[in-house]
Amino acid sequence: QAFWNLQAFRTRLLAEPHHANRTSCMCCYCELKALFQECSVSEANCLPPDGLRRALSSVYFANGRFKAGDMEDASETLDALLGILHACHLEQRSPAIP
Repeated sequence: QAFWNLQAFRTRLLAEPHHANRTSCMCCYCELKALFQECSVSEANCLPPDGLRRALSSVYFANGRFKAGDMEDASETLDALLGILHACHLEQRSPAIP
C-alpha cells in the first residue's frame, strides 16, 4: 500500500518494461509490477499479494523470513522491497557479465 499510494512510483513502475531476471531480483520486481497492474484494472478493494509473498520468501529463504503463513511487519516488508528494488536497479545499470 505504501508504494501504491506514491503516485510517481506507481506511474513509473507501471510504465517500465519487464526486465531480464537476474540474481537478487528473484521476480519480486515482476511480482510487484504484476500486482500494481492488477490493482490498476481491478474493482476489488483488496487483492491477494500471494505472488509477491512467494517471491519475498524465495529471496529471504536462507534467513527464514517471509515464510508462507508467517506475518511480517509492514515496515520490514517495505524495507525488504526497497532493498530488492535497489539491487534490481543496480543490476540493470551494470553491464552484463559474459
